[in-house]
Amino acid sequence: MHKRSQPPSAEALLLKFLSYRQRSRHEIEQYLRNKGCADEDISDLINKYQDMGYINDSAFADMWIRERMRFNPKGYAAICAELYAKGVDRDIIDQAWREAQIDERGIARELIERRFDKHDKEAMPKAMAFLIRRGFNRSMAYAIVKNFFVEGTEDDR
Repeated sequence: MHKRSQPPSAEALLLKFLSYRQRSRHEIEQYLRNKGCADEDISDLINKYQDMGYINDSAFADMWIRERMRFNPKGYAAICAELYAKGVDRDIIDQAWREAQIDERGIARELIERRFDKHDKEAMPKAMAFLIRRGFNRSMAYAIVKNFFVEGTEDDR
């Protein structure tokens, strides 16, 4: 005769979910809710693991920004939207961004230099759209693209 296995406890689900990477409080709440855990259990567990330091939206935002800039650099607006979608408070996002001391202009310049040929002036609109899609503000994107395609070519003479 086969014994029925017990469904995993909310705590076991939480620990497994946290074992892959750091998570925001909101992500954990959604995950446990989707797994059918009771709201009271979710709240108690999250508070317990927050007190132990395993759930920390500030640390999560710091990690997210560091990893994004390392593997898939984006501008402030894109990073902010990603973290906000994960339930991180705007004040926490802004604080983490300031502490990371990101050179947003430098990153945008590097992205353009790697992707575009500065002698191909017809690529300017594509370069602008590329930076805007990556979360860089319009005025910064314009200044960087203009410098790269127009003013940058004067250095070559």
